[in-house]
Amino acid sequence: MRASLLGIGLWRDEAYTYFDASAPDLGELFHRLMLGETHPPLYFLIEFAWGRIAGWSDEALKIPAYIFGVALIPGTYLLARTAGGRLCATIAAALVAFDARQIYYSADARPYSLAALEIVAAIWLFSLLLRRRTFVNAAALLTVGTLLAYTQYSGATFLVGMLLYSLAFLRGRIRLVAFVVVGSIGAAFLPWSKSAFAQFDIAAPWRTWIPLADRPVVALQLLGGTLPVARASGIGELCAGAFLAVTLLILWRRTFANPSIGVSALGLLLGAAFEAAFSSQDARYMVALAPLTPVLTAWLFTEGASALRGTTSLEIRQRATLWVTVAILVAAVVLDGMHFTREIAGRSKSGMRDLVARSAADTRQTLFLCAPDYSAATLDFYGRGRLRVKGFARWDQPEIFDLHGYAKIWSDPRLLANTLASVDRERVRGVKELVLVYGGRGGARPTDAGRVHYGTARLLRTELLRRYRVVSVEQFDGIEESFTAYHLRLQAVVGQRFTPRGRPRRLGS
Repeated sequence: MRASLLGIGLWRDEAYTYFDASAPDLGELFHRLMLGETHPPLYFLIEFAWGRIAGWSDEALKIPAYIFGVALIPGTYLLARTAGGRLCATIAAALVAFDARQIYYSADARPYSLAALEIVAAIWLFSLLLRRRTFVNAAALLTVGTLLAYTQYSGATFLVGMLLYSLAFLRGRIRLVAFVVVGSIGAAFLPWSKSAFAQFDIAAPWRTWIPLADRPVVALQLLGGTLPVARASGIGELCAGAFLAVTLLILWRRTFANPSIGVSALGLLLGAAFEAAFSSQDARYMVALAPLTPVLTAWLFTEGASALRGTTSLEIRQRATLWVTVAILVAAVVLDGMHFTREIAGRSKSGMRDLVARSAADTRQTLFLCAPDYSAATLDFYGRGRLRVKGFARWDQPEIFDLHGYAKIWSDPRLLANTLASVDRERVRGVKELVLVYGGRGGARPTDAGRVHYGTARLLRTELLRRYRVVSVEQFDGIEESFTAYHLRLQAVVGQRFTPRGRPRRLGS
C-alpha cells in the first residue's frame, strides 16, 4: 500500500527538500536549511547522500521516507510487545500498518516517518534499559535519542517525557543512569542549539497566534487526531483527544507502572501541548507521535481483557463485547486505509506536474509567474532546465524558500508596481507569453495569513488580466496543491475585463 503512493509525485514541502538536499556541498546545504527550514538537519543529510546515489526523481526522493515508514510497523510491534505482550503488539502493529496517515507520510519526502521510527525505537530502548542496565542498551538509547533530537523538534519532547518519568517513577541507581543518558542526549544536541533558536526566530511568519484560552482545545484536537480513525478535523478530534486524556488520567497508576506506556503517554501529551503552545494546528507535526496512540489503545484493550478473566456470565459477556470492539476498530482502520490508498494512488500531489507535462517543449519565450511564490519550488522541480520561473513576492530564485524578512517583502507598498514593471521588462526583452500560476494550498485563493499579506496576489492577478490578453485559463488539481494557470499574451489590451468564469471579453460586448 505504501509502495503504490511512490508515484503520486511531490508537492512544495517535498520540493523544498529537493532544493535543500541537492545543494552542491554541505556548507550550502546548511545555509539553505537556515534560510527556510523548521526541522533539524539529519533527514536532509540522508537525502543529500541518497540523492547522489539514486538521483533526484520524485520517486527516488521518497525512498528513504518509504523505508522508514515500512520499518515503523515492526518497530511498533516491538514496543507494544514490551508493553503488553504479543496480542497487544499484533493489534498495535495492525493499526499502524493500515493507518491512512502513516501510509500517506511513508511516501512523503519529509522527516515525519523517520521521526516516528526513532520515537518508537527510543521508548523501546528506554524500557530495555530499565530491565537490563547494560552499557549496550545505554549506548543504543543515547544514539537513537540523539538522532531523534536532530530529526524533529516536536519529537524531542519525548526526551523531556523520559526525564519526567525518571524523576517521578524511578528510584536509586536506575534513576541516575536514566538521567545520565538523557542528559548526554541533551549535551549532544548543544552544537545545534544555536541554529535551532535561529530557526525558531524566523519560523512561520504566516502563523496566527491562537488565544491562550483556546490552546488547551487545540492540544486536545491534536491529541485526538493521532487516533487512526479520527482524521476529520473539529469536534470529532476534540472528543477523541478528551477521551484519550481522561482515560490516561483515570488509569494513571497502571499507565505509569509500565515504562513503555508511561513514557508514550507523557510524550503524546507533551507533544500536543508543545504544538499548541506554538499555535500550530497542523496535524503533520503530530505524525511522528501518532504510532504511540495505537500502542496505548492496544494496551488498554489487552489490560481490560486481562481484568475480565473470570467465568461468570457477566464477565464473559463483557469480554466478548471488548473483543468485538477491538475487531470493529481494526476492521475500520484496515478498510479506511485501503479505501484511502485506492482513492489517491492515481492522483498527483500537485497540479504542477500536469502543468509541466502539458507545456510546450520550447518555453524560452514563456515566463511562469507563481503567485504566491511558495508554489514555485514544485514548478521549478518539474520544469528543471525547461522553464523560466519567477515568484511573487520574491521575483528571483523563489524555489529557495527564504523566510528572512519574508513578511516585510509582502508588506512593501511598492511590491505590486515593481512586479508589474518586471513583467513589462521581460516583454521588452522578447518574452511573448506569461503563465500566471495562481492559488494556495488546496486550491484556496491567497488570503492574508499572520503577518504575510498573501492577499496582494489577488491584486496582481486583477492587474495582469486587465493589462494583457488572456489566451486560456486552466485548472490543475492535486491532493495538496491545486491552482489556476492563466496563459497571457504579453501585448497590451485596452479595456479588457475578466468575468468570474475565466473568459476574457471586451467592454460593451
